[in-house]
Amino acid sequence: MAATLASHQHGKARVRLARVWRDGGRHAFVEWSVDVMLESDMAHAFLTASNAGMTPTDTQKNTVYYVAKQMPQQCSPEEYAIALAQHFVRLYPKVSKAKVNVTQAPWERVQVGGAAHSHGFQASANLTRTARVEFSADDGLLVTAGVRDWKVLKTTQSGYEGVSEGREAAARVTRALQQRGCGAEVCRDDASLAHTRNLPATTQFC
Repeated sequence: MAATLASHQHGKARVRLARVWRDGGRHAFVEWSVDVMLESDMAHAFLTASNAGMTPTDTQKNTVYYVAKQMPQQCSPEEYAIALAQHFVRLYPKVSKAKVNVTQAPWERVQVGGAAHSHGFQASANLTRTARVEFSADDGLLVTAGVRDWKVLKTTQSGYEGVSEGREAAARVTRALQQRGCGAEVCRDDASLAHTRNLPATTQFC
């Protein structure tokens, strides 16, 4: 039996992007890592020697930079991912769906004399923001967001209370248990922000 192509997609991963917005002497800055994956009418590229109509990975990488440059004001990773996904679907006829992942590095303004500096930034160990967007003319828009590397801690009141006590392991809740601390690292990438089907082709988000 001859093999068949069940599904296919192609894309570009880990495109590093830094964007600065300047408003007089005050600047805004973001650092993103962008992944792009395209579903398109390009089965022939996998079955024959023809790449006709392909949106090559270098084009995808350059588009990541181009769309970021077109964002006139500071925007969220979700807003940027929407604009990028819509750009691919609307500009390239063979592309039916664009899937974009954006990871935002934790940067914050430097504090000088108790005030936030206008154009000085430092890396923060707080958390990493993530955004995922899928867009197609048929299915509309799906936006999810999340966080990674978010470290949280309590220094007390993290003990077990009111639990069922087994006959062989009857643990009494002591003051030490009541006062024990608890730390965790939070990772969640599936918080749904929007799901819009049959999105008009003229809809703009940014």
